[in-house]
Amino acid sequence: MWRHSKASVIALTSTDILRLVCAHQRGLHEDIVPFLRLVSLSYVSSQHRPAIDAVLSSWLNCDPQTVDRLPLAVDSLPRAATAIAEYAAFHGRLDVLDRLSGVISAHMVLCDLAASQGHLHVLHFLHAHSGFLDGRWHRIKDSTLEAAAAGGHIDTLDYLMDTYLAPPGIGGMEGAGRRLMEMRCLTIAIGGKHEALVRWLAARMQATGNVDPLVGLLDLMPHCIADMASLPSQLLPFGCLGTIRRIFAMLRHGDDRRSAKLRCLEAATDKYCVDIMRWVVGQMDRVDVRRVLCDHPRGFLALCKASQLQDDATIAFLQAQGVGSFAC
Repeated sequence: MWRHSKASVIALTSTDILRLVCAHQRGLHEDIVPFLRLVSLSYVSSQHRPAIDAVLSSWLNCDPQTVDRLPLAVDSLPRAATAIAEYAAFHGRLDVLDRLSGVISAHMVLCDLAASQGHLHVLHFLHAHSGFLDGRWHRIKDSTLEAAAAGGHIDTLDYLMDTYLAPPGIGGMEGAGRRLMEMRCLTIAIGGKHEALVRWLAARMQATGNVDPLVGLLDLMPHCIADMASLPSQLLPFGCLGTIRRIFAMLRHGDDRRSAKLRCLEAATDKYCVDIMRWVVGQMDRVDVRRVLCDHPRGFLALCKASQLQDDATIAFLQAQGVGSFAC
């Protein structure tokens, strides 16, 4: 009756009728009633999750026997199966997923939710029980790895990369996909200020020769510095400079660090970000500083701007680096 008859619509929208009908169906009465508070949705977005989580948390935790009745409840309320499975993946409820494994088919959203919370045991379960998660490199969504990176979960990301990405020795499209995904995860980790994950990813990438993306991150610096340059000076040093320091910390090899410093000083000078200029100059050899500031018009232009702004401290700083001692 519940799945096919139109009477189910009437029963599920009327508490009195529902109680009367459920009274004759052992084990379902109290399991169905909580779902009256939920709106039927074909797609569950993040804005609906708090309400759904509140109902499911209360329902699953009120009676230890609820988990054992899950297959029967889901059979009677098939549209609730997805919401229950997503709740279980997000909260690491392997006992719930285990009861549902023979009732519903897992899908990629479950992997995203488990990865976002670092539930490695759930990912192992999904890998073992889901037909579409067979360990092939192309059989996992990018969003799953990105979710793990956004949460800063090193163990989870390590498992996903080793299981689903092509190994370092593989070339072609698979190898390029692995290198690109490593860079995307690194960028996400930097944005989320997950310091431990940043260091782990940087070490992993350098160990496999994937160094270019690390230096390539410095392409973001001119945009970052340009945004910061429009803010009041007292707000400048932290966000942008902190990001730059994290990127420098990833670069172990001398040539990479030297290239990074040159590019950073060029961008900071062009945007007249004095705090960043001072910090980078303190990290560089004098020959490279003169190359950026004295052998190119940017040093002269920065000195002109300092003179126009009557910024005596910056004038003295630039002159100390060898930029011509003159006024514009």
